[in-house]
Amino acid sequence: MKKKVYLHNKSLLREFLKDANTYTSEEFKDLPEDALVITPIGYTSPLERHDIKNVKFKIVLENLYEGSSTLIRLLYDFGFLKSVLRGDCPVICSGEAPEQCTALNINYFLYKTGQANLHNRNYKIKITEKPYTFLCLNNRPRPHRTKLLKHLKSFNLLGNALWSNLLLNDPKNGEIVRLPKEFDMPELDKSENISLRLMEWDQWLAGPAVPKQYDNTYFSVIAESTIKHRYSFFTEKVYKPIIMGHPFITLASKNYYPDLRKIFRTFEPYIDEVFSIHNDWESRTSAVVREIDRLVYDRNLVNFLKNVNPICRENQERFWKLYDEYPQTTEIKLRKYLSQLGGQV
Repeated sequence: MKKKVYLHNKSLLREFLKDANTYTSEEFKDLPEDALVITPIGYTSPLERHDIKNVKFKIVLENLYEGSSTLIRLLYDFGFLKSVLRGDCPVICSGEAPEQCTALNINYFLYKTGQANLHNRNYKIKITEKPYTFLCLNNRPRPHRTKLLKHLKSFNLLGNALWSNLLLNDPKNGEIVRLPKEFDMPELDKSENISLRLMEWDQWLAGPAVPKQYDNTYFSVIAESTIKHRYSFFTEKVYKPIIMGHPFITLASKNYYPDLRKIFRTFEPYIDEVFSIHNDWESRTSAVVREIDRLVYDRNLVNFLKNVNPICRENQERFWKLYDEYPQTTEIKLRKYLSQLGGQV
């Protein structure tokens, strides 16, 4: 007999499983033993971790903002990593997970970023000369971002770039670099802590793409959230340039480009993406910078934009098709996954 599925009343999955039973944090401990209970887990989780561990019913962990290394770190911090790696505790997330996990990746950032950019849906890049070479936005400090910026600086590539390094607004993390005021979001002008406002999910100012930033640069340089593990994790950092029709070079995990090509086109032969095949992240970083250097100093970036524009247009069309279909396709994936776990919505 199938287990009845219960969703927390603050679960993001309620949008896709509208007919599912729901529960509150207060009702959690009293759910029936034969239930399949989806519970959000995170640093602002509505449930305490010890409450989640000490139940008799089957648990499915949910965090749609984490994947790859960030998911692994979260599970470790909450004491669930071993049980998830054994396959004992299923998880629904937004990025690739280790193969031995019973995980469902629903690529939630595609939908979340689309929601934040509906006003940019028909945006088209103008193929003209630009005042800046590339766009490179950085907020949370991570070792690979620090190394990337250091390499770019050593190649004298930052002088003509439009770039930021907000470092969580904490000078202890290094020198804070903001965008020129005319390229920043107006909402951030009076913000005492820009970094936190970019990351707060209720307003999520990191989500909307700012057209001026893309109008005035030829391509985007992205340092994704995860790099050290091989598992891919696509966030708003890549979806924003796709939405804006902006070519991009991404420093990310080993599986990132092969998995991305299953959904979108990348930019070979106009960008030599051999950097993506290096096994270690430091070699990928060096190779990424060498390719950026080649693009910039070829001094023919307008022609580059002309060549990649059909790819960018195709990716924009693919993105919005996936966005429009996302609620239905995600509902189908969730129902199939939960059925495989013995649940019935």
